[in-house]
Amino acid sequence: MNLYILQQYKFIKQLFQHDDLVDVLIAIEDFLDILGMYSFENWEKGQVVGSEIKKYYTILTLKYPYDDMPNPKFKKILEKYKCIVNFREADDYLPIDNPKETDDTYIDKETGLRKNKIKKEKIWLVEIMIPRKYIENETLYDLDAIQEFLDEDKEEENE
Repeated sequence: MNLYILQQYKFIKQLFQHDDLVDVLIAIEDFLDILGMYSFENWEKGQVVGSEIKKYYTILTLKYPYDDMPNPKFKKILEKYKCIVNFREADDYLPIDNPKETDDTYIDKETGLRKNKIKKEKIWLVEIMIPRKYIENETLYDLDAIQEFLDEDKEEENE
């Protein structure tokens, strides 16, 4: 079985077992959004394949197609906030989606059923280690609080 599919399965299983993990992922998404992650090329195309909460860091692993590598310039912004970002190439093994020829399928010896062959694709894995203080502190990266602060500044400028 594909290692990353297994990781995704375990990750989704964790999400259903622990409601707090969804809150952590939302806090991570808010943090990355405020830093402007989505303004950099291909960062929005990532799939979350893993998340791990450590004592001082929260680790988020994202998977990208090889041709859609996320722009590494955003890594510099994350590093200003003491985040550790690692890019690495990996192989992903997935069944062929729409087999067009009989060469794309095989007969399973155990079940006797026709199955799609597995193809190997190159992918990018991006592991982001975020200090927990940026995720747990709700007021530091609270979008509403930031918007109120910006609105107050506009009012002072108009006066």
